[in-house]
Amino acid sequence: MDRGRRSSRWIAGGLVPAAMLGGSLAWAASKPKAGDYFSTSPSAEIFVLKGGSAVTLYASCGPVSDLNASWDSPKIPLHNGSFSFDKQTTVTKIQNHPAFTTTPEKATVLFTGTFKDGKFKGKVHLGGTSCPEASYTAHFSTHGGGEGGG
Repeated sequence: MDRGRRSSRWIAGGLVPAAMLGGSLAWAASKPKAGDYFSTSPSAEIFVLKGGSAVTLYASCGPVSDLNASWDSPKIPLHNGSFSFDKQTTVTKIQNHPAFTTTPEKATVLFTGTFKDGKFKGKVHLGGTSCPEASYTAHFSTHGGGEGGG
C-alpha cells in the first residue's frame, strides 16, 4: 500500500469521529440546563426540570408593588428546546387596595418559548388581565434577571 493512501485513511479516520464528537457537543450546548430562566419585563420564569424533558412556568402581570395577576403552570413537556401552553386555566387575580385579596379566575393563558443560544425567547399573556401579550427573553440565573422584548 502506498504511503499517501495510508495517511489519507488515517486523516479521514480521525476527522470523522472528531466531527461526530463536535456535532454532539454542539447539540448538548443547545439544550437548556436544569434550573431557572428569568425575564423581568414581562415577568416570566421558566424552570427546566432535571433531565430537560419538561418545564414549569410562572408569569405575573403588573409591577411588583401593584401586582394584579399571577399564574403557575403544571409540568409542560419540552420538545427539542420548545414548549407551548395555550389553554384556559385558573389565573390568580390580585387586588392590593384597599386590602390585599386574591381571587381565582378562569382565563386563557398563552406562554410559548424556544431555547436557543443559551436563553429562552417567546411570548406570554395572562388572559383576562390588563397586561397585553408581550415578548420575553429569559436568561439562566440563580438570582433572577432577564430582559423584556425580543
